[in-house]
Amino acid sequence: MKKIERRHGFWNKEKETMSARARADYQARWLVRLSEHAWEKAPGVRRRLEHARVKVADIRGVDDLARIPVMKKSEMPDLQKPAPPLGGFCMVPMTKIRSVFV
Repeated sequence: MKKIERRHGFWNKEKETMSARARADYQARWLVRLSEHAWEKAPGVRRRLEHARVKVADIRGVDDLARIPVMKKSEMPDLQKPAPPLGGFCMVPMTKIRSVFV
């Protein structure tokens, strides 16, 4: 039986073995970049944050995620109506989307 090498692909030794402090710093930097990108590229995200009175500059770490309201599945049809098909929550052009799973 051939041994399967499982440390390639998803495994990233540097990220997977960070100290707790380094991981928290990495997550905060990543979250700031993601929040800024979503604010700029996804009008649905921007509307949702504005409605919650959260500025993208307010999101500086994982603890700040608690300030963003949870999106319920039952809200999705109303959120999608003004901007079909994804309600303005997609951060890339629809031409780049290959599949949408429901």
